[in-house]
Amino acid sequence: MNALLTPTDVGIQSLGMQTPKSAAMTAAGVVLAVDILSRPDIQRAGTSGRWIIQAERESRPSPGRSLLAPWGTGTTEALRAVQLAAIGPQLQAVYQLRYRVQTFHPGTQPDHIPVQRLRSLPAALWPELALPLAPPELHDHRILRPALSCLIGLVGNRQSSDVIAERLGQATTGFMSSRMLGHLRERQQWPDIQAALIHIADYLDASPAPIDYERRRRLDYTLLLPDGQWVDIARQCDIVRSTGTLARLFRSYVFLRISGLPARMAPSTCTPENNSARSQHAMR
Repeated sequence: MNALLTPTDVGIQSLGMQTPKSAAMTAAGVVLAVDILSRPDIQRAGTSGRWIIQAERESRPSPGRSLLAPWGTGTTEALRAVQLAAIGPQLQAVYQLRYRVQTFHPGTQPDHIPVQRLRSLPAALWPELALPLAPPELHDHRILRPALSCLIGLVGNRQSSDVIAERLGQATTGFMSSRMLGHLRERQQWPDIQAALIHIADYLDASPAPIDYERRRRLDYTLLLPDGQWVDIARQCDIVRSTGTLARLFRSYVFLRISGLPARMAPSTCTPENNSARSQHAMR
């Protein structure tokens, strides 16, 4: 096949459905098309055509959206999905999530789907889901969990990481989530982590959470569990040492459970006085 492709043929940049400039290019295209069309699904069709873009790895080892441009604008949605499946392993991690390259039908989603998903996402991802995705050296969940929520919001989403982070209550920034994505991309387990992020996003799209976290992020928690109510609860629960510090700890816990925001975004009334106080009461 390489012997049939002359330097002149390779240098041509045809767009869309424009006719190839030589019989050799036409024959190569027909053979490739037959091979791709004979595959049972889009992912395997993309794998069969992946050899065409292998030469790009040396010049652009982590190509972005620019590598998709030469395929033209006259292609069908199915062919675009095959293209994304073929180029998926070479794309930067942000585009792998945005175009959902591991799915049965790669590509972005209609705008309303990712927007609705953000309502089901807490600003800091649930710890039960975040922990399995965290490499041992990335153990700081204060940074990890908000970044993971942002990355799940990025799946299939045309919006930037900065916009998504703002929609999630500014618990992180686009820059911080991109840095976390870079760390995850370097891990050997990245294909599995990527699949998990896409799977969580797809699940939330199909089964939205009963809680509207977008609304809860906007609530004012300053008067959460006021002193009078706390005293009544402490009395009913036989809490002997009903101190102000203990009240702040309970408010902090309730804030985290209700808002889905990280602890550092809690109002002062819901913040323990210091880490020592938190540790002392946790041991009791």
